[in-house]
Amino acid sequence: MATFTPSHSVPASVSRHRYFHVVGTSVWVSDVPHESGWPAHFLGMLGDEACWGVDVPAGDDPADGAALDLYSFFGRSGEVEWLVAGRAVQLVEWARTHRFCDVVVQLVGGLCANAVHGHRSARVKPREDRMRRMNLLFCNV
Repeated sequence: MATFTPSHSVPASVSRHRYFHVVGTSVWVSDVPHESGWPAHFLGMLGDEACWGVDVPAGDDPADGAALDLYSFFGRSGEVEWLVAGRAVQLVEWARTHRFCDVVVQLVGGLCANAVHGHRSARVKPREDRMRRMNLLFCNV
């Protein structure tokens, strides 16, 4: 049984890939690459395969209805693959819901709402104007 090693950076030499397409909160696993415009998040290595969580846009379904919720997927996959699928759903959902800074601005009232961007060496999303000064998830407005 292959072991899963979580990571946020792809190793230099990878020849095999596995894609965990996240359709809403359901999953469909394939070795076929995703559409080029869909966001993909590196999950880690399952043995010698690079695993990717693919954010399938609303209205698209590459599985043609075959995607399963994690509860149903549990009975149709091995434990390790099910755990990777759960990681895919969590990270894709995190990326979907963390697109804007949500720090409350005390003086003005309301939210900061500046766009946040992925960091190259960690799974954080600092504001672009703060990226040069700090590597934090939260901005200090």
